[in-house]
Amino acid sequence: MNIKNYIIETSKDNKYGTCGTMIYSDSKCRIEFDVCDYRDPVWWITILKKFKLSKEQKIELLRRISADVKMRVYEELIGEIQENINNIDGSKSIMDY
Repeated sequence: MNIKNYIIETSKDNKYGTCGTMIYSDSKCRIEFDVCDYRDPVWWITILKKFKLSKEQKIELLRRISADVKMRVYEELIGEIQENINNIDGSKSIMDY
């Protein structure tokens, strides 16, 4: 059974739904990230908020984003990630990695 105790949502400043800030939140953290263009077959992501994430935490964040939006995601230092929601343990916080 897949438990999803996190939310990925569009921020209020993203009027047109094509690019801008999105927000990941779970019980222990809130991380803002920028997506270059939602219409692109790959989401180009940059972490905006100065949040100290380890490489493992960043990879898990990108896995969750990819699984949630059902698309590949790309981040400059990590590369491209594509994940299925069935492979995500959403019961844990990003901070637990």
